[in-house]
Amino acid sequence: MQSMFTADIHRLTSRHCAFCKYWNDRQDTHIKHKIHDIWYYEPYVREYCNKKRLDTKGIGCCQYFESKFP
Repeated sequence: MQSMFTADIHRLTSRHCAFCKYWNDRQDTHIKHKIHDIWYYEPYVREYCNKKRLDTKGIGCCQYFESKFP
């Protein structure tokens, strides 16, 4: 496991690929809940994005972001 960053998933500045429903991390192996809305994520791991149709890093972001959390 690589170094992990923290993010508040309900802030606009935390719209990273790691928290997007289009990022193909089906078992959520690259994110981990910390407390309340704060999550850890692996920023430099690459997974396939179903919208862009290419591999993107967990720290990435784009206009197609849709949260995998309610």
